[in-house]
Amino acid sequence: NREFMKTSLRNLYILPVLAAGLGLILTGRVTAQCYTFGPEVQTTNTASITYNCGTGTFQYIDAANSTDDIAYLPLAGTAATFITTLNGWTASVTVNLSARSMTPYQWRWPHVWMALVVGKSTDLLQTYVSVAVIQSNNTGDGDDSEYPSGWYGAVARLGVQTNGVADVVTPLGNSLSSIDGGAYLPLSGGTNASLATETISAATGALTLSYDASTKTVMGYYNGIPVGSYSLAGWGSNPPLTLAVAGGSGDGVGTPAGTDTATSFYVGPLPVLTITHSKSNVVLTWSTNATGLTLQSTTNLSPTAWTTVSPAPVVVNTNNVVTNAISGTRKFYRLRSAFPLQATTVALQIGRAHV
Repeated sequence: NREFMKTSLRNLYILPVLAAGLGLILTGRVTAQCYTFGPEVQTTNTASITYNCGTGTFQYIDAANSTDDIAYLPLAGTAATFITTLNGWTASVTVNLSARSMTPYQWRWPHVWMALVVGKSTDLLQTYVSVAVIQSNNTGDGDDSEYPSGWYGAVARLGVQTNGVADVVTPLGNSLSSIDGGAYLPLSGGTNASLATETISAATGALTLSYDASTKTVMGYYNGIPVGSYSLAGWGSNPPLTLAVAGGSGDGVGTPAGTDTATSFYVGPLPVLTITHSKSNVVLTWSTNATGLTLQSTTNLSPTAWTTVSPAPVVVNTNNVVTNAISGTRKFYRLRSAFPLQATTVALQIGRAHV
């Protein structure tokens, strides 16, 4: 049935855990503390995701690749601070999909994906936003709502669904719109007019969902490159949220069974950079929970020539601390990350700090 075949990727995604009302997003880096994950959930006995607390690694295994297999691990524990839409937050995971050869048949297009998914659930409503890295071969004209007919390759994709119905997101940068309302950023690929076996390149990169509480907007990124955005203004002032790392494959004709991984998982508040004046120095601090950040400075915001600040930060209690001597030139400071984490940029003049 063609319609059934079309559901595997478009519904990334039917995550029953959202209906379970877990309603929690945990803060902190998972590799630093072994938070409790919900039980493994899967659509068949041939797909699974496991999580290694010691290495912070998610491993997706699809043994059959012949049906629409979906597996995921939702966060389901407790933490000192819960993130809701009242606060800015960010979640990121580094995804690794190996190179594959895929052979489609008519109405069937093999694909493999891993995603970061956040959603809310009520008695009547299930809504979720997902950012994913996907490898697919659509040269068999199996479905043209996700990508153009005849297209194959790897993409980063942002999509939204409410009760199984796709919503429209705003493409950003070089991303393209798909008929179902999603946005996708081509990473590699080409076209072929006929049914063919195509070799699709490996896809490795950081997926990020970042929420800006001031605009009530969630944005999806791949390696810091914006894929798309979506307004959460209609989600209410404080909806329960659940976060999951998901993996799946569908219509796996000619798709070799394999193991894909995700690492460097992080969930936490948006980092805040603070600046204080101490005698002839300026002291800059940010939380150690916000990892993978580099402190940079510039003397002029136009053009934006940012350089890494030295010395390297030292850890004091739960903060990274950098001390710089005050000079006669005004400086601006910022936190830079491979993930698009929002941070405060601060400016310094002689004897006075501006935040």
